[in-house]
Amino acid sequence: MTTRAWVKLDDHMDEHSKFIGASDLSFALAVKAIMYSHRINTDGFLPAGGPARLLREDPADAVADLIDSGFWAAVDGGWQIKNYEYWQQTREMREKQRRDGAKGGRAKAAGHKGISSKALAKAYQSSTKPRIASTEVEVEGEVEREDTRSNTNVTSKTDVTRSEGDSQESQPRKAAPKKGDDPEFDHFWDAYPKRNGKSLHRGKAAAAWGSLSKDKQARARVGVGHYRTACDSGVTLAKDAFRWLRDEAFDDWQTPAAAAAAQPQPPVSSPSSHVDWVDHYKPKPRSDEDKTRTLELIRGIKDRLHEEGLG
Repeated sequence: MTTRAWVKLDDHMDEHSKFIGASDLSFALAVKAIMYSHRINTDGFLPAGGPARLLREDPADAVADLIDSGFWAAVDGGWQIKNYEYWQQTREMREKQRRDGAKGGRAKAAGHKGISSKALAKAYQSSTKPRIASTEVEVEGEVEREDTRSNTNVTSKTDVTRSEGDSQESQPRKAAPKKGDDPEFDHFWDAYPKRNGKSLHRGKAAAAWGSLSKDKQARARVGVGHYRTACDSGVTLAKDAFRWLRDEAFDDWQTPAAAAAAQPQPPVSSPSSHVDWVDHYKPKPRSDEDKTRTLELIRGIKDRLHEEGLG
């Protein structure tokens, strides 16, 4: 079976500053060189005859473009792809990955991580070998040794685990609370705001409700109405009911004033009308001066990266 390897290519590679003004042939040579180096495990090194082998046309101009753009560097015996190890796996990394995979496969086949299959087989054979129990019996003045063989039943770790699992499965699971078991909780659950249009984790919420005292349950029934009003009006987002009960967040929503206080207020300097308030926060159009300043900043960053060989 042939092992297939892969290389990593940025989907914005064709728009990179190093390829601005370069020909399509130069771009094709750059991509093919990455694949070729990865295939023969040279860590980005391309021998002198490599470009002619990868292209049908004369590669001289394409090689010159890649060197001028800083994508390649001329070295002894050929060319080196810059920053190759940043994007691709090196030969050392691939060999280590192959060794680790072989170790993991052997351990998995043995059934125990870190124990060889030979050691596991030897331990199993010694545990299942019949044991000999010796007893001495006196017969007419002579001592006769009687050997009795007894087979030892060996229970593997897998069997023990399976038996424990069977015993757990045989135990009846605790049924989730049904509607009508606790009318007070049902009233709370129906009033609680839905999260993303769904009511989730009813069983956890019922358990959290049961752990509350009667006084706290009463405060939760009062707070849930105000909390739902705030969620429906977009003031806040609904959290899971069991977390709301567990954290006793209902104490923060005991009065309608709590929901009103959470409403975002317009700044003092803004107009009072709702329409003017919306206009106040509307994004202002950018001036040509701002756009020019942004483009100059981007060009400066690209030039800096290009100088450091990172762009």
